[in-house]
Amino acid sequence: MEDHKIFGLDFNLLDAAALAVFFAGWIGYALFADFPGRESATLTAIMGEWRKHWAREMLLREMRMVDVQIISALLRVATFFAYTTILIIAGLSASLGATQQMMSLVEGLPFVYPASLTAWKVKILILILIFIFAFFKFTWCLRLHGYSSVLMGAAPAQRNGGPSPDAVAFADDIARISTRAAVHFNSGVRAYYFGLAAVSWFLHPYAVFAATIWVVLVLYRREFRSQAQVVLQHATRAGGFEGVD
Repeated sequence: MEDHKIFGLDFNLLDAAALAVFFAGWIGYALFADFPGRESATLTAIMGEWRKHWAREMLLREMRMVDVQIISALLRVATFFAYTTILIIAGLSASLGATQQMMSLVEGLPFVYPASLTAWKVKILILILIFIFAFFKFTWCLRLHGYSSVLMGAAPAQRNGGPSPDAVAFADDIARISTRAAVHFNSGVRAYYFGLAAVSWFLHPYAVFAATIWVVLVLYRREFRSQAQVVLQHATRAGGFEGVD
């Protein structure tokens, strides 16, 4: 397909359509999954109920080493993804200087769609932007988990007669901060999924169409229709604290 000047770049219409479908799939799914009233069915929202239960149970413990270990585990996972994202961004940035060599390697494969040098660099830059977005999500998740740990340390000790209403409200605030951290972590992982779909763009624009649809279906199944979600919903109901105020 003949290249055209799109936003001042030598970009053909098929590549432009692939880019539009990719971002429409990502943004559209994010709006669908996080739409108010629908997010209650996601794994992250269900775990938000468990975080509330965890924070309230924490008030009943004099020794809170278990709670500290949970926060530490969450911090380790988010830190791993943040460091990994930095390495990916560094590798993609280095590949900008070897774009011609990458093109010569990939274009020898069958079914690879020919693209200009400018188009290749745009594709690499878009991947870099995707993982920069993921990096900001993971680092903000780290900060929120840090805030949760500080609030946990400031949580009042148990008094005779059980936690006061103010202490329970304080525990719920800890749970909300921890849940916000989980939401941003989920957004970062979602960027990884769509980043993998964007990689297929180097092969063919049609591959982006298929990969974007595949990623949307995988994410939908895991967040709304997975076996883990069914088990967690059952456990929430069995625990008797679903939607507790």
